[in-house]
Amino acid sequence: MTIELRQIGGQFAFEAIGIPIWSQFDKEAVRTLDRTLSRHGVLVFRRQSLSERELVRFSKLFGNAEKIVRADWASSDYA
Repeated sequence: MTIELRQIGGQFAFEAIGIPIWSQFDKEAVRTLDRTLSRHGVLVFRRQSLSERELVRFSKLFGNAEKIVRADWASSDYA
């Protein structure tokens, strides 16, 4: 998967262009996104419409999620 990154407004954020984050990622793509996020703090994926399952799967590429302690925010499907 080819990843195109563009700096947003000359600041610390980058936009990942043309990447459907509900798709499968190879290890190199994950490393590229992880490095960019580690260095710049904000990584924007525009116009993504994800199910909860897709969002959880994508998020797990970057490590384990933290436990949510507020019951009103917790997912009934993903604890």
